[in-house]
Amino acid sequence: MSYSLVVYLVDQDQISPLINSKDSDLFQRLKEHVLDDLDEDEWEDEDFNLKAGLEHLVFGVPISEDDLHMAGYGLEKLCHFAGGEMLDTDRFDSIHYGFLENVKCVLPLVDRGAPFAITAWDDFPYVGYLTRDECRKLSAETEELDHPDQQILLAQNDFFKWVDAAADKNKDLIGFYY
Repeated sequence: MSYSLVVYLVDQDQISPLINSKDSDLFQRLKEHVLDDLDEDEWEDEDFNLKAGLEHLVFGVPISEDDLHMAGYGLEKLCHFAGGEMLDTDRFDSIHYGFLENVKCVLPLVDRGAPFAITAWDDFPYVGYLTRDECRKLSAETEELDHPDQQILLAQNDFFKWVDAAADKNKDLIGFYY
């Protein structure tokens, strides 16, 4: 089985106040935003309980151990809701973790955890991030990339395009691997 990495260009300062805000109006707007992609049955689905993940993130509602990873999927929805831009990650579709291990500097977008004080989980999605300061540093240190595997080289180039975009726009990167 293979997985994909999805990366958002975000302003963490726009997302942070949403977490544990306990704001009912915000939650209603967020629900409407999510329902643009899902129908009401999917919103209430017990097997993929996105509602529970978002309630946990916004209200701090306790969440079962079985649904804890839904906070990760909820965080992805928060990124989009807060104006995050999904970047082009086509070269990171249908990949294995071993592929990521070969792409220079990408692992913090996968295995670092969320950049916010939320409960960690042991299941997909794996989440990681790079701050705007880290992106500026990586962008300034960009060197001539080389790798014998053309697919790895192209993926490395894409990664540094994300980093450069974050540095140029003074934004952060948050990645979701599932």
